Amino acid sequence: MPDTKGGSWFDRTVLFALLALLTLAADGCGRNTVRSDEINKEIDVFGVTLLSREDLNVLKGVKAASEPCLKGCVYIFDSLDVSIGYGHDGVVRMITSHNPKNSIFGISPGNEFAAAREKILLAGFAQGLTPYKFTKEIYLLTFLVNESGMVFGISLEIID
Repeated sequence: MPDTKGGSWFDRTVLFALLALLTLAADGCGRNTVRSDEINKEIDVFGVTLLSREDLNVLKGVKAASEPCLKGCVYIFDSLDVSIGYGHDGVVRMITSHNPKNSIFGISPGNEFAAAREKILLAGFAQGLTPYKFTKEIYLLTFLVNESGMVFGISLEIID
């Protein structure tokens, strides 16, 4: 005899699973937006922001050279010392700068690594697998450091 008080056990289980999945998906999307807004406030690289869909093949009047990569493509702006990585979905997933006029979390190429490390740890990042990599939630920040202990480049990217 069928259950007339709310559907079969299977129907209720499937409905519960779908509701749980939708709740998790919506929660994850919302958090990434908040996190990206918080992170993007700390990026001063010619107005470029992570997780945006803006096609930046020209930046500050400089046309990019496009290079394919495994997850999409990288736009390289040689005269600006900046590169921007895009996913196949057209979303900005990486920002790299060698330009001392740019900063990420107040750290610019030309800063001492020891001071940069201290700043990024205070910003809530954790030491990664190597001395120059730091992670926070879905973000990976990498310092490019020369033999004198000076930062000559900074890269911030989405990891997933």
